[in-house]
Amino acid sequence: MTELIVVLLGILCGTAAGMLPGIGITVTLVLMWPILYTFGILELILYYMALSATVQYTGTIPSVFFGVPGESNSVPASIEGPKFTRKNLAMLAIGGCQLSSIIGAIVGAALTLALLYFLIPHLQYFFNSTFKLALYSLVLVFLIFVYNQGRVFLNLFLIAIGFSLAMPGESMVENGLRYTFGFYDLSFGIPLLPVLIGFLVVPTILKNYEKDTSAKLTVNAIAIPSRKILVWLRRNIASVFRGSVIGYFCGFVPGMGTDLGTNSSYALEKKLHPLKPGKQLLSAESANNSGVLASWLPLLLIGIPITSSEVIIYGMLTNAGWNPLEITSVQDTMTNMFLTLSVWYVIINIIVLIVAWPFAKKVANIITCNYNTLIISTLVVLYFVNSYLGYLDFRFALYQICFFVFCTFGYFLRKHNSMPLIFMFIIALDFEAVLTRVWQIHF
Repeated sequence: MTELIVVLLGILCGTAAGMLPGIGITVTLVLMWPILYTFGILELILYYMALSATVQYTGTIPSVFFGVPGESNSVPASIEGPKFTRKNLAMLAIGGCQLSSIIGAIVGAALTLALLYFLIPHLQYFFNSTFKLALYSLVLVFLIFVYNQGRVFLNLFLIAIGFSLAMPGESMVENGLRYTFGFYDLSFGIPLLPVLIGFLVVPTILKNYEKDTSAKLTVNAIAIPSRKILVWLRRNIASVFRGSVIGYFCGFVPGMGTDLGTNSSYALEKKLHPLKPGKQLLSAESANNSGVLASWLPLLLIGIPITSSEVIIYGMLTNAGWNPLEITSVQDTMTNMFLTLSVWYVIINIIVLIVAWPFAKKVANIITCNYNTLIISTLVVLYFVNSYLGYLDFRFALYQICFFVFCTFGYFLRKHNSMPLIFMFIIALDFEAVLTRVWQIHF
């Protein structure tokens, strides 16, 4: 029952996160931090699974009706979806996207279990310090050469800031404290939450802020019989499966998550069927949900996050006492865990399908809010969340100082992607420890 409640909470939050531009998975995780702070490891994983899966569905709704992507991976839907809306076929597009999404989820679950069959017996090799350093280095290469249009020096600068912010406190490679400058609160390091709010959430919200979104939007949708939607889906089933496979394997690319799979499958269908927007739309949507499971594997198997939202959930999991090395020491435990998660993932997709499809029009009407009010309200909530966590952590003053300082810097970084900074801040201590061990072994 507890697991079901957590899943339903994730679905509820994912519904709002997908509908409202700028309030995606990453922002939602931070807003829900006081509640998630009390969750155990399995509850955190299930919540994150339900949240990210639901966003794939509800993010399609504003994309199809208004051409406004609820999430970055909804961009293809925001391009092709309005073509159906203009012909009064919005509900056809919505229904097809929901069904293709659940097919993508099933394909992703099947591919994950098949891949784990070969990986788990050899999993101990992935925890070799040299191999882990190589994986960290691979992710850093993507951060340096892919983010911010490949502006290498900017990305290196952001990585250096993230590494520097992680240095105060207790060291993992030497005894004692360092860089505390006499401040007792820094003995426990710079807190994660204000770093996320200042450098990630605030720039994300400001980047999506548009002054003209306060205008009232109207939704005109004609009901489409389910049989017609199923017939349309069957005609495009090859594109759906093709997108599911492409989306899954693109999900392993660090820093890209489902964005790469969605846009790659969309680009392929656009080349194969340039005059078939339905094939392009359904392929992109199936890629969304299949890629979600793939992007989780590096995190859950060996503890390496590869997307911005995974970086946040990784911090929450470690605070809850999670250690992938301890879990993977028993192969049966890891196998059972992924089997349970795969089953839950399919169940979550079915629940969301039942909810999101019939109520798509009602959900769309909720979006007709004033976004100026939404932005201000979100920032106020973020401040109180930060203050509350500072109070619980007995470091209220430090949280306040970090909040205002990092939000100020985040404002000036709003036109850039701060993921290199956030990622390095999260993994800096482990990266330093792994690098030190490899150096001692080989040199």
